[in-house]
Amino acid sequence: MKKYVIKRLYDAMKSAQNNWLAKVVSVLIAIGLWLYNYNMQHTTISVSVPIVYKNKPSNLSYESKPQRYAKFKIQGKEESLNFSTANLKATVDLKDAEEGSGYYAADFDLQQFPENVDILEHPEKIKINLEKIVQKYVKINPNFSGKLKEGLKKGLVQINPRTAAIEGPRSILEKIKTVNTLAVDISEAEENLTKKIGLINPEKETKILRPTSVEISVKIFSDNIENELIIENIPLSAHNLDPALEAFFSTDSIKLYLQGNVNLLKKIKIEDIICSVNLEDIKFDPKNAAITPSENESGLPIDIKFLKSADNIQILNAIPDTVSVRFKVKPEFENKKFIAGEKNEQIKGKEEKQEEKPRQQKEKPENNQTKEDE
Repeated sequence: MKKYVIKRLYDAMKSAQNNWLAKVVSVLIAIGLWLYNYNMQHTTISVSVPIVYKNKPSNLSYESKPQRYAKFKIQGKEESLNFSTANLKATVDLKDAEEGSGYYAADFDLQQFPENVDILEHPEKIKINLEKIVQKYVKINPNFSGKLKEGLKKGLVQINPRTAAIEGPRSILEKIKTVNTLAVDISEAEENLTKKIGLINPEKETKILRPTSVEISVKIFSDNIENELIIENIPLSAHNLDPALEAFFSTDSIKLYLQGNVNLLKKIKIEDIICSVNLEDIKFDPKNAAITPSENESGLPIDIKFLKSADNIQILNAIPDTVSVRFKVKPEFENKKFIAGEKNEQIKGKEEKQEEKPRQQKEKPENNQTKEDE
C-alpha cells in the first residue's frame, strides 16, 4: 500500500512538471506568432522631413549649403503610413551660432506623426558650417560693347571711383579680385565719352556696398595723328595717406604713352605730370593698433594729372595703370600705446607719492605727542 501511494505522488509531480514546461513553450510560441503577425501587418519606411533654419546671426553665412532634409525612420500599418507629409518640419535654432563647424539641435514635434506610428530613428543634431561675412575693396573694371567707327581709336580709360566696397562670405570674397561695370556702348562715339554706369554684382551671395554707380571717361581720337611721345620714370606718389602710415608701392614709377600736337608734346616734361594713388580708404586704428581694411592692397588705380594745360594731348596708355601697396605703421605711432601706458604709470606713481606725504605729516605730530607724554 505504501509503495502504491509513493508511485502515485511521483506520477503526479512528473505530470505537473511536464505541464509547466508545456506552458512555457506555449507562451514562447505565442510571442513568436504575435511578433510575426505584427511585422507582417506593420511596414517600416523612411520619411524626408524639411529642415527650417531660424535666427541665423546677420554677420554669419553658410560656408556650404546646409542640410535641407532630415531622414526619419518610422513604422506602422500601411493604412496608418498613408498620411500627408506636407506639413512636416524640423527646426534648427541658430541664435547662439558661431563661426566654424558645429552641431545644432534639430527640434521636432513628434505629434506631427499619427498616434499609431512609431518613430524608430531620427537625427537629434545637424552639422552646419558657418563663416563670417566680411568686407573688402576691389578694383572696378570697365566693360565696353560695340566697335568704334573707322578712323577712331580708344585712348586712356578712367573710372571714378576706381574701387568698390563689397560684402559677402569670407571664402567667396577671397576669390573676387575685380568688379565689372555694366556695358558702355562706344559704337556711336565720335569724341571723348563720359558716362555714368552701374556695377555688376559678382556673386549671388555678395553685395556691392558702394558706389552704386561710377563715372567712366574714355578718350577717343583720330587714328591719323602720328605724333606720339613716351615719357618714362614718372615718379609715383601717395595721396591722402594716413599720417601714421608709410606706403610702399610695387613700382616706383610709371610710363606714359602720349599723342598730340608735336609742338605741345615737346614742351611736356616729367615735372609737369603728377601720378598719384589715392589712399584715403586705408586707415590706422590706434585703439586696436591695426591697419584697416588691410596691410596689403592690390589693384589700386593711378591718377594722372597735368600741371599745365594739355587739352590737345591724349593719353594712349599708362604702364602700369594700377599698383599694389604695402602699408606699415610709423615707429612713433606704433609705440604710442606703450608710451601712453608708460605716462599713465608715471602719473599714477606721482599721485601715490603725493598721497603718502600727508600721511607722513600726520604721523609726525603723533610721534611728538608720544615724546611729550613720556
